[in-house]
Amino acid sequence: MTKKIIGMTIGGIILLFLVLGIARSRQREEVPSIAKIQAREGIPVLAATVGRHDVRQTRDFYGTVRAGRSVNVSAKLMDRIAEIPVHEGDRVSEGRVLVKFDTTASQASVVQLRLAMESARKDYERLQTLYDKGAVSRQQLDQVKLGYDIARENYLNAHRSVELAAPISATVARIDVNEGDFVNPGDILMELVDTRSLEVEFELSQEDRANLRGGQAVRVRLDGQVVEGRITHVSLSTRPGSRLFNAYATVSGSDHLYPGMLATVQVTLRERKEALAVPREAILDRGKGPFVVVVADGIAHLQPVRIGLQGEQFVEILDGLSGGETVATYGHANVEEGDRIKIVEEGQR
Repeated sequence: MTKKIIGMTIGGIILLFLVLGIARSRQREEVPSIAKIQAREGIPVLAATVGRHDVRQTRDFYGTVRAGRSVNVSAKLMDRIAEIPVHEGDRVSEGRVLVKFDTTASQASVVQLRLAMESARKDYERLQTLYDKGAVSRQQLDQVKLGYDIARENYLNAHRSVELAAPISATVARIDVNEGDFVNPGDILMELVDTRSLEVEFELSQEDRANLRGGQAVRVRLDGQVVEGRITHVSLSTRPGSRLFNAYATVSGSDHLYPGMLATVQVTLRERKEALAVPREAILDRGKGPFVVVVADGIAHLQPVRIGLQGEQFVEILDGLSGGETVATYGHANVEEGDRIKIVEEGQR
């Protein structure tokens, strides 16, 4: 009896496993493959409508930012620097005081020059009166006036040397001295750079030079910032020891460009206005020439095309399409002629 019960139990377990195995097998058979799903519902793709677009062929060149205008501020007299009321990076207006000198020694020199100027002025005024009366010649008057002009200029220069002011509105790019330093005439104290008008210098080949001209618009990129600029000039000869030409582009209106920085200059080499074009992603080539996947009534048709200018976003179509067709732009790399297609997103790009 016990053996009979054990046998029935084992048989039930075996039967249960058989039923479960059959059920799982049927479940596996009922789950369709991706290929079957695509054959039934279509291969999912992104698509765009063929239309007319401006096609631009651009090229990036790497260059260095340079100052379009810079000024070195130099000492006029031998003296000690008392104060530098500006810092590197400050924007200063023309006439703003940049450096103040120790007035103890400088002021004495200024006083002496002022006295000399006043003495020369009195001499000139006295001779002017005599000249008006016909007592002295014109030559004598001119000599005295020249002496007065020189004395006046010496005084003004000395007065300006006590406090050096900005000769232009610009940015303080570099300060080469410290408060307390003794300086001599001609020593460079700081550099001012007009950052409102900078230029980028870059190199280009003979082939690229033929496509550039003065006044051509460019885009300059630096650390994610994009500013507009224009080509000012391109050198007529190559650099010594190379076959490259120098080109220069001016940029303005940027607070983040400074001399010495590296920048990317994007130049439009060629352009087609309102050309029949497709997105770059639409073009495929499997070794037999370029083609696109035209989707009509949910079916793929591999359409050979003849392409023209290739831009960043669009490719010009010279032959093979007439406009208005729907072409796949993503998910179509392995599509074959006659495949069923399911467009999941479409738009006029």
